[in-house]
Amino acid sequence: MSTFFYSVLCLTVLGSLAGWILAYAHRRFCFKTDSLVGKVRKVLPGVNCGVCGFSSCDAFAEAVAEKKAPINGCIVGKEKIAEAIAEVLSERK
Repeated sequence: MSTFFYSVLCLTVLGSLAGWILAYAHRRFCFKTDSLVGKVRKVLPGVNCGVCGFSSCDAFAEAVAEKKAPINGCIVGKEKIAEAIAEVLSERK
């Protein structure tokens, strides 16, 4: 019985310690991203076709957020996506 108790106790302590270490590492080493890029990315269709001239929808969203690409650059989404991007960009102001 005592072997079982010590095994459970040991695993509980190790699991708790690992959880605390992971929580600390997440807080210490995480990097902040621009929330505008994420909002623009959610609006895009996500097909990563490259027709817009960027390698992925993520790259296009980042370029739009930095004002390096036009909002109507997504050929797949056409005018509907351009209007949605315009709404997201107008929310920031």
